[in-house]
Amino acid sequence: MTTKIVLVGKTGQGKSTLGNFLLGRKEFRSEVSLASVTGEAKKAEGQLCDLPVSIVDMPGLMDAYGAKEDILNDKEGLEELAKGVKFASENDGGEDGVDVILYTIKMTERFSRDHALIFRYFEEQGEQFWGHVIVMFTHAGRISSDEEEQNKFLSNEKKKERCPEALKKLLEKASDNLVIVESENYNEAYRERKIREIVTHIKTIRSGNKSRYSTDMMRKTANNPKFDIIGAITGYIRSIEVSCFPGDARVILPSRKEKLMRDLRVGDKILCINSNARKLEFSEVIAFLHYQPNHCAQYLVINTKQGPTITVSSNHLIFTAKSEPSSLKAQPILAGEIKEGDSLIICDHQNQSITSEVTKVQTVEKQGVYAPLTRSGVIVVDGVMASCYASFHSHDLAHVAFAPLRLYSSIS
Repeated sequence: MTTKIVLVGKTGQGKSTLGNFLLGRKEFRSEVSLASVTGEAKKAEGQLCDLPVSIVDMPGLMDAYGAKEDILNDKEGLEELAKGVKFASENDGGEDGVDVILYTIKMTERFSRDHALIFRYFEEQGEQFWGHVIVMFTHAGRISSDEEEQNKFLSNEKKKERCPEALKKLLEKASDNLVIVESENYNEAYRERKIREIVTHIKTIRSGNKSRYSTDMMRKTANNPKFDIIGAITGYIRSIEVSCFPGDARVILPSRKEKLMRDLRVGDKILCINSNARKLEFSEVIAFLHYQPNHCAQYLVINTKQGPTITVSSNHLIFTAKSEPSSLKAQPILAGEIKEGDSLIICDHQNQSITSEVTKVQTVEKQGVYAPLTRSGVIVVDGVMASCYASFHSHDLAHVAFAPLRLYSSIS
């Protein structure tokens, strides 16, 4: 039976190079670049000693600048893992899932917040997930050509007083399934020895698991109390004031037709501007955080010089612009803190993102309370860029908090 392997990790950790090392040929694109090289998942077949293997090279988790700009980012890491598990099983006809997940980390790179966030995502997947993981520390040759020194390097990092807590936990969790490898500059004798070492870990993992790691396991993880999606959402909604858009607010569909908020449904795709305020795209509505058609609420009406006027709750996040239109930077702010003279990010008649100065802010009462949640976490309402979140001062933290819901919707 073919062993299914998925390569995961942050962009630039050497996943593609590792895949080529395993296969003994250049199958996956790999090069030195400031941007992501792997824009979409790719699968290749090969042989590791006596094991037939199918290897999936995934786009980098937390990749904000890849071929699919702003889709593969830190808030959607779990969704990308689900896609990898699905892709590995396509056209197989056998059991759903993967046998081994190679979690790739570059030894020469500082263990940053991004690394810690990915580890936290993976940690929440539970012991079933970790029972299928081999942690691969790459670029070992840049530390030392001596393998003993490479091992000492990791051991010493763990002992350092300022060693990140997430890295300590990772090294402890992966102590039995950890491989240090130089996959760029090596001779064939080294490769053969490392392949044997990796195959030993793979066989240990396969013998210790009754089944592959599947999307069904991911669903069960998403439904257990530790990973309680519905509870998290309910708690979030109960902890904040009603914060939404009225029923007559307008969104834009891929056909470029407008749709009233009261008519919007889960599954609709609507216009948004990505978090870097550079690109217009369409994102799926995956849930409503508030949906009260008959409720009346107080809203702010924020007028702009270029024309768009957004009606929104005072504690809802919208985006101000911090620079010129040629290089916009979106800064989330509570709508109630907006004042005349601030610049909002809007969508003009040519479907470009530009800035527009706020000319007037007033209060009205309107019917309907709607808070659609898109997969991207961003939405264009009444022509103005807004967040899907409220009360949090940080759009990014709120988006991370809803990662389980995006995972659940992607595999349901």
